[in-house]
Amino acid sequence: PLGTLGGAIYNAGYIVYLLENDYYYATNHASGLFEPHTYFGLIKVSEQNDTPYIKNPNFYALKMFTNYFGDVLVETEVTGSPTFETIALSCKDYYNWPAEQDIPGLKVIASTKGNKVYLMVINRDLDYDIKANILLDKQSFSNAKVYILNGPSINATNISDSENVNIKTTIIENASASFDYIFEKHSVTVIEYEISE
Repeated sequence: PLGTLGGAIYNAGYIVYLLENDYYYATNHASGLFEPHTYFGLIKVSEQNDTPYIKNPNFYALKMFTNYFGDVLVETEVTGSPTFETIALSCKDYYNWPAEQDIPGLKVIASTKGNKVYLMVINRDLDYDIKANILLDKQSFSNAKVYILNGPSINATNISDSENVNIKTTIIENASASFDYIFEKHSVTVIEYEISE
């Protein structure tokens, strides 16, 4: 499952957890660079001569943090997020995850670098887009860029179609410190603001 969009969203949430809890070192067996199969790794070595490699969804999850994230965390607060629940999952001796209830659909973290503010929002809900009001404490912004990691389903891979799971870019014109935004289901979104001097 880690070679899917769902695995990429899980790993993005895991990285947010590490950042919020001041871990200085972590490993993830699913993030090995090259793997010759579909389940793990950032890059899949292709079995076809015309396509030398395939970027797995995890590649794009890490790209979100590498290219669209700052180096100083800033305080965020989420109120009134819709919640969802999960069923228990187990697979022999590999894992045993209990059922969970009241999981917030939105996971949010923000950072800055220079004159840029990055707001990362993970919509973990598998079935619903979530409309949210964003309120920032800075007042003067230029247009905001938006980067969205998503795909057609939580189980989407890039094996048969290299563009299945990818990052798309849009712009919020006349960006302001307060606005409504709809976060797509099963997605990772970064809104990048440039603070006007």
